[in-house]
Amino acid sequence: MQSLVWLFRWFRNRNAAAKETSQNRACGSTKKSSFGKRSGIPGISENIRVRSILGRFLEHSRVYYFYAGGKERTYLSSADWMPRNFFRRVEVCLPVEGKKLKRRVIEESLLLYLQDDLDAWELGPNGQYARLRPSKNPCSAQKTLLELWQDDGSSAP
Repeated sequence: MQSLVWLFRWFRNRNAAAKETSQNRACGSTKKSSFGKRSGIPGISENIRVRSILGRFLEHSRVYYFYAGGKERTYLSSADWMPRNFFRRVEVCLPVEGKKLKRRVIEESLLLYLQDDLDAWELGPNGQYARLRPSKNPCSAQKTLLELWQDDGSSAP
Protein backbone atom coordinates (compact mmCIF):
# COMPACT_ATOMS: atom_id res chain seq x y z
CA MET A 1 0.00 0.00 0.00
CA GLN A 2 2.96 2.33 0.56
CA SER A 3 3.67 2.28 -3.19
CA LEU A 4 0.13 3.42 -3.97
CA VAL A 5 0.38 6.21 -1.40
CA TRP A 6 3.69 7.33 -2.90
CA LEU A 7 2.23 7.29 -6.42
CA PHE A 8 -0.77 9.30 -5.28
CA ARG A 9 1.50 11.89 -3.64
CA TRP A 10 3.70 11.98 -6.77
CA PHE A 11 0.62 12.49 -8.93
CA ARG A 12 -0.80 15.21 -6.66
CA ASN A 13 2.55 17.05 -6.73
CA ARG A 14 2.77 16.61 -10.49
CA ASN A 15 -0.70 18.05 -10.91
CA ALA A 16 0.18 21.05 -8.70
CA ALA A 17 3.37 21.64 -10.73
CA ALA A 18 1.37 21.48 -13.99
CA LYS A 19 -1.11 24.07 -12.66
CA GLU A 20 1.80 26.32 -11.61
CA THR A 21 3.33 26.02 -15.09
CA SER A 22 -0.01 26.85 -16.74
CA GLN A 23 -0.43 29.89 -14.50
CA ASN A 24 3.12 31.05 -15.29
CA ARG A 25 2.47 30.72 -19.03
CA ALA A 26 -0.77 32.67 -18.69
CA CYS A 27 1.17 35.47 -17.00
CA GLY A 28 3.81 35.48 -19.74
CA SER A 29 6.49 33.78 -17.64
CA THR A 30 8.94 31.42 -19.35
CA LYS A 31 9.49 29.44 -16.15
CA LYS A 32 8.87 25.73 -16.64
CA SER A 33 7.98 23.14 -14.07
CA SER A 34 11.06 21.32 -12.81
CA PHE A 35 9.03 18.21 -11.92
CA GLY A 36 8.66 15.45 -14.47
CA LYS A 37 9.21 11.72 -14.90
CA ARG A 38 10.88 10.11 -17.88
CA SER A 39 11.91 6.52 -18.30
CA GLY A 40 15.41 5.22 -18.91
CA ILE A 41 17.39 7.97 -17.21
CA PRO A 42 20.42 6.43 -15.43
CA GLY A 43 20.33 6.86 -11.67
CA ILE A 44 16.75 8.13 -11.73
CA SER A 45 14.38 5.99 -13.75
CA GLU A 46 16.43 3.32 -15.52
CA ASN A 47 14.07 0.62 -14.21
CA ILE A 48 10.90 2.35 -15.45
CA ARG A 49 9.41 1.62 -18.87
CA VAL A 50 6.52 3.61 -20.29
CA ARG A 51 4.64 1.83 -23.02
CA SER A 52 1.65 2.77 -25.13
CA ILE A 53 -0.38 0.27 -27.17
CA LEU A 54 -2.18 1.80 -30.14
CA GLY A 55 -4.36 -1.05 -31.33
CA ARG A 56 -7.96 -1.73 -32.27
CA PHE A 57 -9.43 -1.02 -28.84
CA LEU A 58 -9.29 2.19 -26.86
CA GLU A 59 -10.13 0.62 -23.51
CA HIS A 60 -7.39 -1.02 -21.51
CA SER A 61 -6.70 -2.66 -18.19
CA ARG A 62 -5.98 -0.54 -15.17
CA VAL A 63 -3.53 -2.80 -13.40
CA TYR A 64 -0.83 -1.68 -10.98
CA TYR A 65 1.88 -4.21 -10.24
CA PHE A 66 4.62 -3.89 -7.65
CA TYR A 67 7.37 -6.35 -6.80
CA ALA A 68 9.43 -5.61 -3.73
CA GLY A 69 11.00 -7.66 -1.00
CA GLY A 70 10.09 -10.88 -2.83
CA LYS A 71 6.38 -10.04 -2.79
CA GLU A 72 4.07 -9.38 -5.71
CA ARG A 73 1.31 -6.85 -5.17
CA THR A 74 -1.29 -6.42 -7.84
CA TYR A 75 -4.11 -3.88 -7.86
CA LEU A 76 -7.03 -3.10 -10.18
CA SER A 77 -8.39 0.40 -10.54
CA SER A 78 -11.56 1.89 -11.96
CA ALA A 79 -9.76 4.74 -13.70
CA ASP A 80 -6.55 6.02 -15.19
CA TRP A 81 -4.41 8.12 -12.90
CA MET A 82 -5.28 11.49 -14.39
CA PRO A 83 -6.26 14.74 -12.62
CA ARG A 84 -9.89 14.56 -13.73
CA ASN A 85 -10.17 11.06 -12.25
CA PHE A 86 -8.42 11.84 -8.96
CA PHE A 87 -9.96 15.16 -8.16
CA ARG A 88 -13.39 15.22 -9.82
CA ARG A 89 -14.65 11.67 -9.39
CA VAL A 90 -14.88 8.88 -6.88
CA GLU A 91 -12.67 6.01 -8.04
CA VAL A 92 -11.57 2.76 -6.43
CA CYS A 93 -8.38 0.75 -6.36
CA LEU A 94 -8.42 -2.75 -4.92
CA PRO A 95 -5.90 -5.52 -4.37
CA VAL A 96 -6.08 -8.75 -6.36
CA GLU A 97 -5.62 -11.46 -3.74
CA GLY A 98 -6.64 -14.81 -5.24
CA LYS A 99 -3.62 -16.64 -6.68
CA LYS A 100 -5.43 -17.89 -9.80
CA LEU A 101 -6.99 -14.51 -10.55
CA LYS A 102 -3.74 -12.67 -9.84
CA ARG A 103 -1.87 -14.94 -12.27
CA ARG A 104 -4.51 -14.36 -14.97
CA VAL A 105 -4.41 -10.58 -14.48
CA ILE A 106 -0.62 -10.55 -14.66
CA GLU A 107 -0.46 -12.81 -17.72
CA GLU A 108 -3.29 -11.23 -19.74
CA SER A 109 -3.03 -7.60 -18.66
CA LEU A 110 0.68 -7.10 -18.13
CA LEU A 111 2.98 -9.76 -19.60
CA LEU A 112 1.09 -10.08 -22.87
CA TYR A 113 1.13 -6.30 -23.37
CA LEU A 114 4.85 -6.21 -22.60
CA GLN A 115 5.37 -8.81 -25.36
CA ASP A 116 3.41 -6.74 -27.89
CA ASP A 117 5.73 -5.48 -30.62
CA LEU A 118 3.16 -4.75 -33.35
CA ASP A 119 1.10 -2.02 -31.70
CA ALA A 120 3.58 -0.84 -29.05
CA TRP A 121 5.38 2.45 -28.64
CA GLU A 122 7.92 3.18 -25.88
CA LEU A 123 8.74 6.49 -24.26
CA GLY A 124 12.43 7.29 -24.33
CA PRO A 125 14.55 9.40 -21.98
CA ASN A 126 14.16 12.30 -24.44
CA GLY A 127 10.38 12.38 -23.87
CA GLN A 128 9.59 11.08 -27.37
CA TYR A 129 7.71 7.89 -28.20
CA ALA A 130 9.27 5.45 -30.67
CA ARG A 131 7.43 2.58 -32.33
CA LEU A 132 8.89 -0.83 -31.59
CA ARG A 133 10.17 -2.94 -34.45
CA PRO A 134 8.36 -6.27 -34.85
CA SER A 135 10.40 -9.35 -33.94
CA LYS A 136 10.65 -12.52 -36.02
CA ASN A 137 7.56 -13.76 -34.16
CA PRO A 138 5.52 -10.57 -33.81
CA CYS A 139 2.86 -10.28 -31.10
CA SER A 140 -0.29 -8.18 -30.90
CA ALA A 141 -1.73 -8.34 -27.37
CA GLN A 142 -5.24 -7.37 -28.44
CA LYS A 143 -5.36 -9.88 -31.29
CA THR A 144 -3.99 -12.62 -29.02
CA LEU A 145 -6.64 -11.93 -26.37
CA LEU A 146 -9.44 -12.02 -28.95
CA GLU A 147 -8.19 -15.39 -30.19
CA LEU A 148 -7.78 -16.71 -26.64
CA TRP A 149 -11.31 -15.74 -25.62
CA GLN A 150 -12.80 -17.17 -28.84
CA ASP A 151 -10.91 -20.44 -28.47
CA ASP A 152 -11.95 -21.12 -24.89
CA GLY A 153 -15.57 -20.13 -25.43
CA SER A 154 -15.51 -17.45 -22.77
CA SER A 155 -16.53 -13.89 -23.36
CA ALA A 156 -14.07 -11.06 -23.06
CA PRO A 157 -13.99 -9.68 -19.51
